[in-house]
Amino acid sequence: MIIKAISFILFAMATGMVNAAELEDRINAMLEDVKGGLQATEIMETPISNIMMVELSGGQYVYVTRDAEFIFPGKMLQHTGEGLTDLTEQHMAAKRKAELERVDLDKTITFKSKGEEKDEIFVFTDVSCGYCKKLHRHIEDYNAAGVTVHYLAFPRAGVQSPAGELMSSVWCSKDQQQALTEAKQEGALTEGVENCDNPVASQRDLGLTLGVTGTPGIYDREGRHLGGYLTPEQLNEALNKG
Repeated sequence: MIIKAISFILFAMATGMVNAAELEDRINAMLEDVKGGLQATEIMETPISNIMMVELSGGQYVYVTRDAEFIFPGKMLQHTGEGLTDLTEQHMAAKRKAELERVDLDKTITFKSKGEEKDEIFVFTDVSCGYCKKLHRHIEDYNAAGVTVHYLAFPRAGVQSPAGELMSSVWCSKDQQQALTEAKQEGALTEGVENCDNPVASQRDLGLTLGVTGTPGIYDREGRHLGGYLTPEQLNEALNKG
């Protein structure tokens, strides 16, 4: 888990409510009991006056009452005349967009679109993941549809796992595209690769920060989570919903 520096954004408390310091203490005490020691990294107001949105050190979000007595996992949805709006996803997408804009694309394994680029996606991948392998079989179809794919490493079992070590070798290869394809098809590389200063650990950490829980994890450049495995047709539909 990435433990980020705690940076609280607290709005003025209503008269008679607990003060900011007490709220912080109560929320962290609650999290100690129900979330295995995770800490709050940010506390924000929501459209509901008595409900606060809390970002956890593991990248997840929960909602708590202002008196820190009740906790609600899950998402906050707002019903309007236009239907349901996922307020949690809106907030997370804005945060993801900012994080993805800082990604060094030279450290991703990128498969460029053919012809005019219409969209680009960021895909957190694991070479041992069955659906990641299935998705990669469509890479030429995605590119032909004008979609550039930026792969980021997300070994689910950790950087030191067999998949994590194989992905480190992939990122250290001269031909990273070929190495990634070979690793997904064969589960190994035919040529030995020396260790290098690779981004596998930092990219996995980024995935955890963005809330990646499984692979493949697909995001567009606006930070929207498009889903896991998507056929070219499903990907096109998901991109056009934005």
